[in-house]
Amino acid sequence: MIEHRIRRGAPACLAILGLFVGDASAQHFSTQNGGPGGAPGSAIQEKDGDTITTVGGGPGTGTPNPEDDIDALSGDQPEDKDDDGVTFCFSVDSNADGVILFVPGINVPHQALRNQEAGDAFITTEAWDLVLGLLPPPVSLGEFDNVLITNQGLGWGDATGFGLVPDIPPLQFVPPNVPIDNLDALADLDPGVGGPPEAFFTLRNGSPSLETLPGPPSLNRGADIFFDPNIQQGGNEQLFAQTQQLGLQLGDDIDGLVVLDQNDNRIYEPNRDVIVFSLAPGSPTLVQNNLSPGDVFIRAPGTLQVLGTFNQIGLGFDDNLDALHFDEVLGTVEETIRSKLPPAPKFAMPEP
Repeated sequence: MIEHRIRRGAPACLAILGLFVGDASAQHFSTQNGGPGGAPGSAIQEKDGDTITTVGGGPGTGTPNPEDDIDALSGDQPEDKDDDGVTFCFSVDSNADGVILFVPGINVPHQALRNQEAGDAFITTEAWDLVLGLLPPPVSLGEFDNVLITNQGLGWGDATGFGLVPDIPPLQFVPPNVPIDNLDALADLDPGVGGPPEAFFTLRNGSPSLETLPGPPSLNRGADIFFDPNIQQGGNEQLFAQTQQLGLQLGDDIDGLVVLDQNDNRIYEPNRDVIVFSLAPGSPTLVQNNLSPGDVFIRAPGTLQVLGTFNQIGLGFDDNLDALHFDEVLGTVEETIRSKLPPAPKFAMPEP
């Protein structure tokens, strides 16, 4: 049985947050196979300001097959990351709708109504402690919503966004059935010892390299977590955590991931390490427990729980959260968002 951690606080005002845009720090990401931008699903890209470059993945992560799809990425989050709470930076897939609230701002439903939500990164208006769960106001905003932090393309704080297709600003409508890129994994990767970035990652179920990466071969081990000390050089990948060690089942698919390897030995220790993740739609653990692909889970010593529920993140039950990253809270969530999104001239928000 998977428990829920739910702590709600009193509402706070979010209206001002829809009027801020800007550029976050350097981010690493991957996109789903088959997008119009043409990037392989196992390529790891870096956004550094207005510059987008491919920095690894593919053969460098032992995933050379064109059908391989990196489904989640994580750097090693520091042990003190949760001292003041964390917000979730996340993406959704192209079927997400979000929840329309009476709060102005550019968020998941705003982008879904314009058919361009899948390539964006959003930040939650709430904060979580990895032990206590949801933090009440004034740390959280109490709005249970989210704010666009990085657009898939131009027009939202910088010239490139993630450099994905369609390359348009967030207020523009994309006609139905027009192909769009899907941001599939999101992380802040650390450099390896004297070299390129290292990464924890998972592969989408069905990726051919699940049969050749370390561990018992199976095309249905999308919840196995791998570690690569050099994402530019293949052959040094290792199995960090197996599906069953996380309390999950064969066929589950981790599609959002944050790893806290507490003693940095790159060996999963269930009594010490903490793993936060989301699961793809259809994962047996979701189906059997009536849980949402928008829920965020935590595997901490001795327990598997729901850390953040889909509605606390501003999503609908069927919405899929398919990339996950932590942002440390700097005082309050509002102050955190303000620190990441420099002020821009105010503009009138269009009606949904």
